[in-house]
Amino acid sequence: MIIAKELRKENIAEYIIYMFQLEDLVRAYQGDMSLIYEKHIRHFNVDSKTLAEIKNWYETLCKMMKEENLMEKGHLQFLKHKMQELEHFHWQLLNSSEYANYKQLFYDCQSDLEAFKNKSNMTNMGDIEPALTALYSLFLMRLRKLHITNETSDAMDKISRWLSLLAKYYRDFENGKLEIY
Repeated sequence: MIIAKELRKENIAEYIIYMFQLEDLVRAYQGDMSLIYEKHIRHFNVDSKTLAEIKNWYETLCKMMKEENLMEKGHLQFLKHKMQELEHFHWQLLNSSEYANYKQLFYDCQSDLEAFKNKSNMTNMGDIEPALTALYSLFLMRLRKLHITNETSDAMDKISRWLSLLAKYYRDFENGKLEIY
């Protein structure tokens, strides 16, 4: 909850990837709050009031995942909406007469992103969800200490640079510091 709040304010891409991780955590414990509390939440070094807020936040997350039938796979509806919003924002940037640096970073990673979409059976999607999924997959590979080829690493670096700029522009847009024409 605390990390999610901070990431949401600072970097929307990192926030969504973090939420993917929490969805997987809830799935790993089959939405069992007693297990989530025992194995995860109770180890947080926070005061009892904050611990209760965190527990309530996870309970809400579990409830939403169960109600949305996401205990096997998929993403929470509010995350889907946020990704759709980012997709729209992404296209606004691409179609703007400004933001040449954004366009260049996107075009630099576009073939890598298309390759990931093809390998991951995500060809019917836009750019944002597959890009976030790619970076989350890289995180999981690193966690599992799997071999990552130089080609994959280079591709993910390009995707990461593009999403970082998207997240910066999105934060600026939300804070009224950026307008798209």
